[in-house]
Amino acid sequence: MVLVMAQQDTAYDIAECTDLPRDEQAVIEGGINAHSAAFDGFSREKFFIAVRDQGVLIGGMQAFHQGADFYIKHLWVDAAYRGQGLALEMMDRAGQEAQRRGCQTIWVDTLSYQAPEFYKKAGYEEAGRIEGYRGAHDRIFLRKSV
Repeated sequence: MVLVMAQQDTAYDIAECTDLPRDEQAVIEGGINAHSAAFDGFSREKFFIAVRDQGVLIGGMQAFHQGADFYIKHLWVDAAYRGQGLALEMMDRAGQEAQRRGCQTIWVDTLSYQAPEFYKKAGYEEAGRIEGYRGAHDRIFLRKSV
């Protein structure tokens, strides 16, 4: 769906979509980061972990740090490889990276049906909760001091 808005003599195309080319995603992310940095002086610096078995990606983490905070955005291990300590190893490595970057707190959020107990066993404490975030599920925010 494309919505065309007229403003004075200019028309804007506003398109809804489920995906954007990576270069356009980067433009949006860069704009958000620049806007935030203008207020708090911090830019987002990305961090990734990839776990492979014979060249095949079987797990990974996407994170970033901003100021004194390190945020774990995504953590994933293929179902066939769960229970082998890979997620905990990635969390440990993220903690080392957060410390290397001078961060004070690591943040992660999860849903009640995902892995809140995993994070608690890894030393994270609950910092907040949105009840009924997805129907019967809660969104749980956790933190750990570095």
